[in-house]
Amino acid sequence: MGKILETEVLIIGGGIIGASVARELQKYKIDVALVEKSPNLCSATSKGSHSMIYWGAEMAFSLVLKSIMAPPGTELYDPEFPFLKLAKKGFDLTDNLFHELDIIHSHPSIIIIARDKEELEMLRKLEEISNDLTDKMGGGKVQMIDKKALNEMEPNVTGHAIAALLDESNLIEVFAPDYVFALVENAKDNGCKVSMNTEVKKISRKNGVYTVETNRGTIETEFIINAGGKYADYVADMAGARDDWGLAFNKTQMMVLDKRLKGLVNSVIMGAPGPGVFDFLLPLHTGNLYVGCGTYEPVEDRDDAATVRENFDYAIEHARALVPAVSEKDVITSFYGTRYWNTRDPESHIIEVSKGAPNFINLVIKLPGFSPAPAIARSVVNLLSDQGLQLTEKSYFNPIRKRIPRFGMLSNEEKKELIAQDSRYGNIICFCETVTEGEIIEAIKRGATTIQAVKYMTRAGMGRCQRNFCGPRVVEILARELNMPVNEIVYEKPASKDILF
Repeated sequence: MGKILETEVLIIGGGIIGASVARELQKYKIDVALVEKSPNLCSATSKGSHSMIYWGAEMAFSLVLKSIMAPPGTELYDPEFPFLKLAKKGFDLTDNLFHELDIIHSHPSIIIIARDKEELEMLRKLEEISNDLTDKMGGGKVQMIDKKALNEMEPNVTGHAIAALLDESNLIEVFAPDYVFALVENAKDNGCKVSMNTEVKKISRKNGVYTVETNRGTIETEFIINAGGKYADYVADMAGARDDWGLAFNKTQMMVLDKRLKGLVNSVIMGAPGPGVFDFLLPLHTGNLYVGCGTYEPVEDRDDAATVRENFDYAIEHARALVPAVSEKDVITSFYGTRYWNTRDPESHIIEVSKGAPNFINLVIKLPGFSPAPAIARSVVNLLSDQGLQLTEKSYFNPIRKRIPRFGMLSNEEKKELIAQDSRYGNIICFCETVTEGEIIEAIKRGATTIQAVKYMTRAGMGRCQRNFCGPRVVEILARELNMPVNEIVYEKPASKDILF
């Protein structure tokens, strides 16, 4: 295969970090390309994220939770940690970014409950950490509330709660694929070249230029950004760019509950954390409840995403311990999210130029990845500049992107106006989520080639029936618009062809 592309900067990986870097670099007069081995963006670690972008109480919660990965005696936090500075800066940048990219999001409060004296002591510790962080680094303060105030705010929370920690200003909720797809759409609109189904096979360097061999041909580039996520070690090894770090993996049980529970809780309800143990119910802007109840379960196989009945039952039991009205019958889908840490310093990100490979930048990002993503992208700009890349700002960078219309969220007048412009918006394909043919076609115009990409971009198939009704119709539209045989349409990747009948 021959050369398919020449670029100044090549980003490997289409998750939240690669997408953020791609969009940030479009502010400068340089050639940038992004490759992703899957047909879909947000196809690995990012798609399993709960997508809470946070500071305050949730950051304190996260520090305690992830202390399971730290060596004994490690300091829990220090405001001077680069990890914390990036998280705070990223959090501060996110709201404006979401408005520029027209991303639907919400700002629920966080309520962490205590059911006994031991948990109450943990909440006081979280309060101390949270307010210390906000005193030193900014953000809204948290406060303890008593049982009466808790019941007034959230009457469906367990009656065993004796008090709670309330954070009303340090959380942003978003659907992860919405965020990633929006970043890449805007990056493409501003000149970034994006190549899907492009898997890196080999990397070599000669005369200051990297030759990247892929399944689709070779790419020549001066700089490489390794945003390979849970495969970042593989990518780095191809270039001799892995400097004394490896990856360790954990997986956690997640599930999404039916919209019939909308309003059951209006805040994120969490149990007191312990190292490696967490329980939370997150109300989504879509009306669903997202459940994350479980442990960080170590795994050897980074691709092990099998749901185990024992862990499913554990999650339901712990969700009901927070909100008793939750039931197994409300689960519409369950899955595992894979998390990874670098083995050199599990409490930090790796954001650095490789010692062994010039102009090769490794981005190995621990949880949370979504919170610091905009700040990490800016750090990459600085690293590239330090390495000699000439960065001149574009006067013509356009930060604005408009989302695909969400027909089900429109007023009747807005629906009539949209149908008058394109009658296909009057043809509902997914009745669970009220997704129209017009929305699906617009998603395909924006790059969707798989059932999963349509699902992520429009929500077709994300309702109670989980594609049982609309799935065949989505396949037919994809085949028609892409001029492909129906039996060539896949769910996520070539090995996942959909069974229609």
